[in-house]
Amino acid sequence: MEEKDGQRGSIAVSRQFEVFQRIRYVKLNVYQVLGSNPGGKLGLEDLKVYSVSDNLANRTVAVATATSSWANCASCVSEVDGNFRSHASSFAVDDDFETWWGAQYATSLPGQSYMQIDLGALTQIDIAAIRWKYPAFDVSALCSQTDTGNFDMVGAAFKNTAYLTPIVFFGSYQCKRVRILLGIPAESLGGQGIIGIREVEIYSTSSDVTIGKPIESSDSTNGVLATDDSDVTTWMSASKAVTSLTIDTETNFTAWGARLLSPSTSVIANFEIQVSDDGETFETVYKVEGNQVNDLWIIQRFSGRYVRAVFQQTSASTFYVRTFRVFATANYALNAPSLPEKGWEHSGYQAIDGLDNTYWISEPFATTATLRLVLAEQTFVAGGVKLVWMFPAEDFRVYLSNDTVTWNLLYNVTGNLENITLIGGYWEAKYMDIRMDRASQLNGDGIYALFSWNVYFDPNLAHFKPLEVTATISQSQFRPENAIDGDESTIWMPRQGTTSGKITFDLLENMIISGFDVYWRRPPRAYRMEYEEADTGIWKLVHSWNTTALNVGPQQYWTEGFSARRIMLVVEDVQTSEEGLIVALQDVKLYIPVGGNAIDKNIALKRVVEVSANTIVGNVKEYAVDGNERGTYWHPGWGIRQAWLLLNLDFLPPGQLPPGHDLARIQVMWRWAPDDLLIELAYDNSMIPLGHYTGVTSLVTDIPMMRKALKIKFSVDSSRTDEEIGILQVKVWKRVSAYPPAVVKDPDPWMTHKDYMVDRDLQSYWMGPPLDGGNLVTVTIDLGKIYNATDIQIYFGFRPQVLFLYTSTDGVVYNQSLMTSGKTLGLLTLKEQGLAFVLRYVRLKIMRGYIDPDGGQWGSTIRDFAVVQFSNLARGKLAYADNIWSYPPEWTVDSELGLASGDPDQETAWTSRFGAKSAQLTYDLGGLKNVAGMEWMFGYVAQKTQVHYADTNANDTNWRKATEVALNQLQHVVVPTTVHFKARYIRLSLTEPVSEDIWDPDDYGNIETWSSLFSILDFKVYEHTGGGGVMGFQSLDGMQYTTITYGLRQPEEWIISSERDILTKDVVRPSYVTDVGRLVQVVLTTRKVAQDKTTRTFEVAIYKNGMPYGDPYIRTVPLDRMHGPHSTRIVMGVRSSAHEPEVGAADVDGPLDPRADVEQGIPLSPFFEGASWAWFVVVVVVVVVCLLYLLFFVWLSFVVVVVVVVVVVVVESASSHLSRLVRLLFGSSLHLEHALTSIHA
Repeated sequence: MEEKDGQRGSIAVSRQFEVFQRIRYVKLNVYQVLGSNPGGKLGLEDLKVYSVSDNLANRTVAVATATSSWANCASCVSEVDGNFRSHASSFAVDDDFETWWGAQYATSLPGQSYMQIDLGALTQIDIAAIRWKYPAFDVSALCSQTDTGNFDMVGAAFKNTAYLTPIVFFGSYQCKRVRILLGIPAESLGGQGIIGIREVEIYSTSSDVTIGKPIESSDSTNGVLATDDSDVTTWMSASKAVTSLTIDTETNFTAWGARLLSPSTSVIANFEIQVSDDGETFETVYKVEGNQVNDLWIIQRFSGRYVRAVFQQTSASTFYVRTFRVFATANYALNAPSLPEKGWEHSGYQAIDGLDNTYWISEPFATTATLRLVLAEQTFVAGGVKLVWMFPAEDFRVYLSNDTVTWNLLYNVTGNLENITLIGGYWEAKYMDIRMDRASQLNGDGIYALFSWNVYFDPNLAHFKPLEVTATISQSQFRPENAIDGDESTIWMPRQGTTSGKITFDLLENMIISGFDVYWRRPPRAYRMEYEEADTGIWKLVHSWNTTALNVGPQQYWTEGFSARRIMLVVEDVQTSEEGLIVALQDVKLYIPVGGNAIDKNIALKRVVEVSANTIVGNVKEYAVDGNERGTYWHPGWGIRQAWLLLNLDFLPPGQLPPGHDLARIQVMWRWAPDDLLIELAYDNSMIPLGHYTGVTSLVTDIPMMRKALKIKFSVDSSRTDEEIGILQVKVWKRVSAYPPAVVKDPDPWMTHKDYMVDRDLQSYWMGPPLDGGNLVTVTIDLGKIYNATDIQIYFGFRPQVLFLYTSTDGVVYNQSLMTSGKTLGLLTLKEQGLAFVLRYVRLKIMRGYIDPDGGQWGSTIRDFAVVQFSNLARGKLAYADNIWSYPPEWTVDSELGLASGDPDQETAWTSRFGAKSAQLTYDLGGLKNVAGMEWMFGYVAQKTQVHYADTNANDTNWRKATEVALNQLQHVVVPTTVHFKARYIRLSLTEPVSEDIWDPDDYGNIETWSSLFSILDFKVYEHTGGGGVMGFQSLDGMQYTTITYGLRQPEEWIISSERDILTKDVVRPSYVTDVGRLVQVVLTTRKVAQDKTTRTFEVAIYKNGMPYGDPYIRTVPLDRMHGPHSTRIVMGVRSSAHEPEVGAADVDGPLDPRADVEQGIPLSPFFEGASWAWFVVVVVVVVVCLLYLLFFVWLSFVVVVVVVVVVVVVESASSHLSRLVRLLFGSSLHLEHALTSIHA
C-alpha cells in the first residue's frame, strides 16, 4: 500500500485530496481519535472515490495561453503588439532593461524570494548592481565558492527605495554562485507586495581606466591625486567655483560605472560626468544633484576616450576628491544561468493547474487581456464553468470555438464585482476565450488576476437535455385564491425552492378585523402577519410566529383586532423536508363584527345595566344602552370621579363551559373623556381584564377583539383630570367568520416545468397531476447521442406508487431497468449499479402516481433526473473495519419472546443517522397478520409518525396509511386497538424530531453543531387473534344479515355484525376478560319499540354469561328487511354466506360484496377463525314460537326472545367444524324461514 495523504491534529469533518492514478484498493488508517469524542467513538459517514469527474481544464492535454501573462516557461510566452510579455528569471540577466523578472506576487515576508546566478567558475567580484522594476526595501548579496556549499553574506543595502541599487561588497570575493536575497517589497500592486528586477549586474573593480592616465584640472591644480591608486591622497580645488578634472584614457573604453570618494566632511553635492571621443566635444552622461554620500558608487553605462568630472557644489570651502575611478570590466552576470526561488509564475497555466493558491495575473496596468483554453479535442461540457477571480474583471466575455475562426458568445457581463463567476448550461467546444475589457477599480491598480478556471464535465448527462412529459399539473393549482375559498383541501404555495414568500389579501375597503385563524397544510418555520392602514397606506406588524423546531404547527390564531385595508402573510423561513422546500397554506379565516356598524346588531341595546351610582334623574343608567348616541347619557353624579357600569348581556342556557357570547367589538361613546379606563369581561363566573387604558382623551373607545363574555364592566377614574364621568352609548357586536373577499395577484407565483427535472437546482421540481390524472404519465429524455452510463438516479419529492424505467439507443426498442431505493428518502437508483451500459433515450412510466392523503392536491414530483456517466466507485464495494458503532433496527424488537411479548431490552436501541430530519423503519412480521394496535418506546422522540402497511416490500409496493401520530411529545406511544389492518410489512416514517440540541459526535461540546436524532428502544405489534361470524340470520342471498361475531373490530370483543352496519354498534364492555379457552354463553335480544309504514325500530341488547354486555341501543331498519315467508336463513361460522366471493367481486346482475361500506369490512376476515367444540342450539323456543304462530295465525305483538347458547374454544382456523355441525343438526338444506320470520316479526 502506498500512502497518498495524511493529517494530524485535525478537527475537520471532511477531507478531500487528489490521486490521479489507477488503483483498486483504498485503505484508511485511523491512529488516534479526538479526545472530545463521546466515549472515544469514531464515526465515518461516507468514503467517496471518484473516477473521471475532474476539471477538464486541468488535464495534461489542456493548454492555456494569455495575451498578458507573467511566466517562466516558453510555452506560456505570448506575443502582443510585437512585444513578448514574460518575466522569467533569465530576463534579469539578459542586458535588456525592458524585460524583467518578477518575484512571487504577494510577497510579504523578508527572504521569501531570491535570484541566484551561477558564474560558472570562481570569479573575483566586488559589486552587484540591481536595476528594479519594483524595488525591495532590503537586499543582500551572498557568495558561495562551490556548486553546493553554503552562502556567506558579502554585501547589503537597507531601506532601499531607489530603482538602481549598487551593492558594494565588503571586499573582493572569489565566488562561483551569487545569490541576491530580497527583503520585503517597497511597493504594492493591487494591494499586494510586488518585487520586480529588470537586471542584475555583477562586476569586478580590478580594472580602472583612469589610473596613471593624463589628467588636467580646470583650475590648474594637480589632479593626479584624484586618480592615483590610493584612497588616502586627496586632490583639492583652488576654490568653490565650478571646477573640472579631465582624463585622457588614451584609448576608447566602455564603462559600467564610476566611484567618487570625498572626505566625509566635504561631500560634493552636485556634479556631472561627461565623455568625449576627441577631447573637444563632451556629452554629459551622468548628473548628480543633492548628493549626501561621500563614497558614491555610480552605476551608469557610458563610453568614449576622454572622461571629465565637473564639480559644481559642495558643503566645504573647496572641492575635495580622494578617488575618482571609472570601471570598464565585464558584467559576469550577463546571460549566466539564473535560478529564482518562488519566482513569478503566474501564467495562463496557473489558472488551470487545479491549485487554489496559484493564479494567472495580467501585465500591470493592462487595459485588456485575453485568456484562452485549448482542450485536446471538441469536448462536451455539461457541468458549466467556474471562474475564481483574484482580481475580477468588471467587463468580460466568454467565447467558444472549434477552429479559432468562428467564435460564439457564451457569456457576457458588465459591472462584475464578484470573485466567483458561475456559467451554467451545456455545450461542445475545443477552444474557450475569456476576453477582459475593463479591470475592477477595487484593487486600485486596474489589473486582472484569476485563481482558477474550472471547466466541469457534469457526470449527469441528463442536465439541460430536451425531454417530453405527457402530463403536468396545472400551473394554477396552488393559486392565491385557494387561501380564501374555505376549502381545506385546496392550498396556496409560494414559488418553488424558496424559503420565503408572501400572499396579500385585499379587503376591498377599510374593514374592522377582530381576529383571524391561519390553517396550514405544510407550515413554515417562521412567518408574520402585517396589515395596511387604509388612511396612510403604511404596513404595520400584527405578529410573528417562529420556532426552532420543524415548523410552527398546523394552525395559529390571533384575537387582538385592528382596522385594515389589506392583510399580508409573509413566509420567512421554511424547513427543508425530504420532499424539498414545501410550504402550503390552506386558508386564512377572518372574524369580523356582525353587521358592521348596524345598530340592530348591537347586542348591548336595551340590555340590563348596573352602575356604581345613579343620582341624577335625567341621566339614568338605561341611557347608556338606549340607542341614542347624541342626546341622552348616563352620568353617575356631579363631582364623582370614580364610577363603573356593568353591562349584562343576554343569558345563555347551560352548556359547554366556559359560557359567553362570542364578542368581536366593543365601542363606548363618552360624554367626557375618561382618562383612566379599565374594561373587564365576566367569563366563566370570574372577571378577566380586557384592557387597562390610561390617558384616554378620545370621546370614542373602539376595541375590536375576539373574546367570550356574559357581562362587561367599565371602570372609570378621572381623578387625575378632575373631569366628569359620562357615557353616551355602549355598543357591542358579536363576531362572524368570513374569508377575505379577494387576493392580490401573486407577482412571483408557484409554477412547475418539465425542465425542472434536469436543471441543477434540487429545490426545483416537476409535479404531475394529482389523483387519477397522475397515473399513466410518461417522461422521456433524449440525451442527444449515445453515451456510456453507469447509473440512473431519480430523486422524487412526492414519490409515485408504481413506476417503471426503460432505456433505449434508438428511441424505438426500450429495455426495462429495475430500480431500488436506499437510505435517502425519495432517491431511486438502478438495482444493478456500477456496470456500464449504453443509451440515448430514458423513459420513465408512472403507472400509479403519488396519492395525496389529505385533499388530493399534490401529484408526483421529480426533483432531479440524473443519467450518471461516472459514479462513486466506492459505493457498494466491500468495506472492512476493525471497530464499528452500530445501532441496528433489530434492537427495537429484541424482546426475549419475540413479537409483542416479553419485556423490552431498553439497553439497546435503533438510532437514526445524526442530523436526520426524517427516518423510516420497516418491520417484517414474517407473514400476513391481522394487526390490532401497536406501541413503541422512543429514545429520541419524533413529533410525527406515520404508520403504513403492505403485503410486499418492493419497488412498486403500494403502501397504505394506517394511522398518524402528530404533535407528539411522549416517549411511550400507544396506537389503539381500533386501528386494524392485515399485512406482512409495517413501516414507521418518523419526522419532526423533538430534540435538536444533541451534541455532534464529531464536534462534541460545540453548541453551534447541535442537531437532531431519532431512536426507538422497543416496538410492539398486537395481533388480532381471529374474528368473524359465529351464528346469525341472513337473507337468502346473504346481502342482509344479523350475526353475532367474535373479535371483529376489537380483539376478543363480541359485537353484532350487519350489512352497512345497520344494526352494528361498538359496545363498552364492563370489564376486560379473555374468552379464549372458556365456556361462554352469548344472548342477543331485540325488542320492537316503534314501527311506521316503512321502518321498524328495535332495542338491541347483548348478554354474556347471563350479564349485560354493554348498554342496549336503538336501531331502525327497513320494514321489509328479512321479513316475510321464505326470506331468512340461519348462518354459522361466517357473517354472511355472501362473503364467499373474492373481495370486491360481484355478479353481473347482483349487488357488491356486503363487506363494502362496513367499518373494517374488507381487511378483517369475515370467517370465524377458530375451532369450535360442542355447539348446542336451543330450538325449544323456536318450536314454541312456531306452535304459537300456528294457533293464532297472526303476528306476535309481544316481546320475543331469541336465545343462542354457544360453547366456544378459540384455538385455530377450522371452518370444517361448522359445516359438519350444520349437517349434524339440521341436514344439508335446513330452512327455518317461516319460524324465523315470525321471530323477527
